[in-house]
Amino acid sequence: HSYEFIRGENTFHHLISNLEILKRSDFLNQIDLMMIFLVTPENYSEIVNLPEFAIKYGFDKIAIGEILPFGNGAKQFEQMDTSYLMKKIYDNIQIARNKELITLIDQFHFGFLFTGAAPTPCTAKEGKVLAIEPNGDVLICPYDTGISVGNIRDFDYDIGIAYREARTFGQHIFDSIGHSSVKCQYYDACRGGCPLIIKRNNTECDERCQKFQQSLS
Repeated sequence: HSYEFIRGENTFHHLISNLEILKRSDFLNQIDLMMIFLVTPENYSEIVNLPEFAIKYGFDKIAIGEILPFGNGAKQFEQMDTSYLMKKIYDNIQIARNKELITLIDQFHFGFLFTGAAPTPCTAKEGKVLAIEPNGDVLICPYDTGISVGNIRDFDYDIGIAYREARTFGQHIFDSIGHSSVKCQYYDACRGGCPLIIKRNNTECDERCQKFQQSLS
């Protein structure tokens, strides 16, 4: 299964079980629930069926993005290159959008290179998103499991407090990194890429910038 290639064996069953619980809970009425779908060479064809899946489990919107080299994604990152599939990926995104069933957001860091749209701002830096992992961890950045503001399974967990903490914590973390590096030699094409990758590698540029620029030439 494409999901378990990243998350590990038997994790899809746990995901569906958690979604069933969430769907039946009052908590679902307190939040704007967004599903994050990370595209890989194994699952890009599934994009066209995302609207039906999301509605079935009570999601309000879908965000589609790419795997970054953090957490479980770090182990298979080199196998997850989707730059050569971008045309097919965006064709599938358009098919899903044309169904007009649910809001679908493009969060590819380099998607603007292929669509002409403005670069997607870093939602983690802006404190706009809380991502819920299958194990219940609530993340400021959906791409980095190390930046957490607790676990939703804790009996006294307050999503309102967590959201306020995320805005403050996220601003502090990402202000120290910078949204993107203007020193990147590919900046005109990539706008610096992901700030977390820049920090992790202690470089001036996201390691994918050159690859994505080359894919346009």
